[in-house]
Amino acid sequence: TSFLKLNGYSINIPGNVIATGDVLVGSSTLAVSGDYMQKQDVLSVGAGKATIGGDLQVYSTNVDGEKVTGSGGVRLEAAGGSCTVEGDMLLDTSCSDSFTYSGYTKGTYIVKGDLIQEKSGNGFRPSNLKLAGNKEQTLQLLDDAYIGNLQLENPKVKIAGYLNATL
Repeated sequence: TSFLKLNGYSINIPGNVIATGDVLVGSSTLAVSGDYMQKQDVLSVGAGKATIGGDLQVYSTNVDGEKVTGSGGVRLEAAGGSCTVEGDMLLDTSCSDSFTYSGYTKGTYIVKGDLIQEKSGNGFRPSNLKLAGNKEQTLQLLDDAYIGNLQLENPKVKIAGYLNATL
């Protein structure tokens, strides 16, 4: 079962979202003005659009509110789909299928803050990643990551760690 299925409708959420189940955007539009956390299961964008006004956090928290490795993921199943993150994109998840299976990585991530991969094994492999911030951005990936097409709209990008991409 799905936590939220948009069924062709658009939804604007003023504030933060913490998702513990599947969120299915499909061909719809999801706009969140604050942070979006996917603790487990998947944010599935499809051919639609997801816009996060704050950080996209793909990890979990323990009972004390401390960050721990989660089991969530993000899928962009269609070439026309996009996920725009106005803040940072933070990946600390054991969910590998959301990022590695070729059917789930067809869309475009547009990130305006830092992109940090903290756990190896989730195989972050987007077809298209656009870094479009207006201040210095950090791209920190681990050795299992691969970017099909990296677009640098921001001339101030710092690479920390490993980079395997087509520019």
